[in-house]
Amino acid sequence: PESAVGYNGLAEIHLQQDELEQALDYARQAYEKDPDQWVMPYNLGMVEDRLGMAAEAVEHLQAALTASVPDARHRVLIHLWLARNYTRLNQPAEASTHLETLRAQKKGLGEWQSIFESEQAQMIRRILAEDIDLAQQIFDGADADVFTRA
Repeated sequence: PESAVGYNGLAEIHLQQDELEQALDYARQAYEKDPDQWVMPYNLGMVEDRLGMAAEAVEHLQAALTASVPDARHRVLIHLWLARNYTRLNQPAEASTHLETLRAQKKGLGEWQSIFESEQAQMIRRILAEDIDLAQQIFDGADADVFTRA
């Protein structure tokens, strides 16, 4: 009951089952128990992004960055989600900043593409493939309009 990692795991299970409201509840509990680790606000921000909760997603994804995300692949997604949510909030300057930062994370996109090649990555592909495709479009030159077309 006191384990942030346990609640985070429950959030991920519900996310995998497309049970976003339950995932949100568990992700919030994980974050409340350990707001200083990057994983808790990252997962909470991802769920909030999926639910269109733009202001909340921005808050938690920024918290993840502040906690120092070690992997380039996770930074790719954070900057993608931040750009999308700043677009939702009609803050184009902030969205553009994150698009530019995202474009500097080419290594992270390559990491995701390598992971996706594995047969064991079926679930993570199902959850993140659209985001990785969107990131690829941005690397290929798309701007924030890509979020209104997606």
